[in-house]
Amino acid sequence: MKCIIPLFCVACIMLVITGCKKENKSPLKNKLMSSGYIVTDSASLKGFWELRILYGCQTPNCNPVFEPGNGNTYQFTDSAYKFTANSVAPAYTVIDSGRYTTGKDTSHVTGRYMDFIRLKDDPYSKLYVEIVKDTLTIYDGYIPSDGTIQKYVRF
Repeated sequence: MKCIIPLFCVACIMLVITGCKKENKSPLKNKLMSSGYIVTDSASLKGFWELRILYGCQTPNCNPVFEPGNGNTYQFTDSAYKFTANSVAPAYTVIDSGRYTTGKDTSHVTGRYMDFIRLKDDPYSKLYVEIVKDTLTIYDGYIPSDGTIQKYVRF
């Protein structure tokens, strides 16, 4: 019996030591946890994004799911972007680029206080955005009024 108690104590101490993990105190993680979605600055947009889902496509028989390598991409730097579209359905080819700015406002689509990007500093155009893990969701207008919800993945 005397031998079991010290062994039990050692086992409990080992369990506590191996079971504890140091919590990541990064500001980005704290923002994600406190809001349920990331309210970010433009730095989180930096990189290459490729379209995977498009809700609100107004082309008949348009498949809302896009396969990897479809050519519909955004590339963001600190303050500039480049958009390339080269999809099969709907069939179009566009290359657009310019500067963008970011801000925060209540989205008329979701009713939430969200980040937005304004492409080419157009004062009337706000694309509301959410970034969760490796997915960028862009809300562009209302779907019933030819708006779209676009989901991109980082690549």
